[in-house]
Amino acid sequence: MRVNALSSFVFTSCLLLVLPRAQAQSPASAPEPTTSQTESTLEEESVRKEVARQMADRDKSSWKFGVRPNGGGFFLSSPDEKIQFRLLGYAQGVASLLNRDFVNSFESGDFRVRRARVGWLMTFDKMYELFIEYDGVPETGNLVEARLNWQLRGDDLQLRVGKFVVPFSEEGWRSSRNYDVIERFVALNSMYGLPALDTQIGAMVHGQVMKDNRLTYYAGLWNGNASAASNPRDSNGDKEFQVKVAYKLTKELRVGLGLDHTVEVSQPLRLSSLTGTRYIAVDVQGKRQGVDADFFYERGRLSFRGEGMTLDFADSDTKLDGAFLQASWFLHGDYNKGFQPLIRIERSQIRDGRVTSGPSSSAISVVTAGFNWFLSNNIRLQVNAIGEDFSQPRNLSVRGDGLKTSLLTELQYRF
Repeated sequence: MRVNALSSFVFTSCLLLVLPRAQAQSPASAPEPTTSQTESTLEEESVRKEVARQMADRDKSSWKFGVRPNGGGFFLSSPDEKIQFRLLGYAQGVASLLNRDFVNSFESGDFRVRRARVGWLMTFDKMYELFIEYDGVPETGNLVEARLNWQLRGDDLQLRVGKFVVPFSEEGWRSSRNYDVIERFVALNSMYGLPALDTQIGAMVHGQVMKDNRLTYYAGLWNGNASAASNPRDSNGDKEFQVKVAYKLTKELRVGLGLDHTVEVSQPLRLSSLTGTRYIAVDVQGKRQGVDADFFYERGRLSFRGEGMTLDFADSDTKLDGAFLQASWFLHGDYNKGFQPLIRIERSQIRDGRVTSGPSSSAISVVTAGFNWFLSNNIRLQVNAIGEDFSQPRNLSVRGDGLKTSLLTELQYRF
């Protein structure tokens, strides 16, 4: 009996020593969540979902304000985007270094503000668009555009009325904030100085049709006394009529053709250097008919652009012809931030059939080499080295023979 009692005592002691260690080594089971804890978690999740829903509803019912990239301006938009306001603007400062053979009031160089424009664009019901642009340059500042555009049938058929740029010339149609070179080609500048083309008061139907909007068309009637720097009433009983079509042959290539007809009052048609020095002038009046053709090709970093126009002042036996061809290449980057060298060659001439002795035509041939340096999508630096040759150089404004070289630089900021 004593032996059995002693054995039981030893076994019980060993069991008491081993059992706590075994319990310590076994993992503790996770406590079961209580009912109150489960309800609290579900309530928090429900609150988060409700807050997210209310935020989404508030965004849908709130006006939006921001800045569009690439010079798209500041915008304010209604919740349904049927009403939109945009504020746009740009300024261009130009520094000129001209050939000493050019006779100008500022002699051979100056600094000036080329343009300083601000525009308001308002869209209503995604159908009606009102655009007003004002130029604040002291010498030429005035109302540049004030136009209303009405989408009668989407992109297919639209009506534009007011004061706006006419579509005859592709380079003239483009916004001056997007010019590849600092100055437009000579023949177009001659027409702007007449004044003709440019911005006019009138009405135009236009639209984009066919698959992928391949064909763009314009047809309009204007007063015919164009000037971006003033807003005169019509000065004669005739009107100016223009038709323009542009067609995308491929994704990379677009071509265009424009026609123009009007009757001019008596005024001088001038041919000036690309830098603005007056070269030759003839008086024109009566019927004027014009044809303009253009193309644009862009693939990757490479692009080509060209345009040619001829304007026949039949009653004055005078013709103005001009054309340019341009090539450009992005060494790196793109229009948002990049460096783009370019070269442009052009020739413009006035042919006067009334001349009975001596040369009946005067021409300017130009080569422009330079670059566009897009520092950002808002800031661009342009440098144009210009060489000009005159067929009849010796006059009061252009002295001497040979090639005349000049340098233009422009810094532009847009928003």
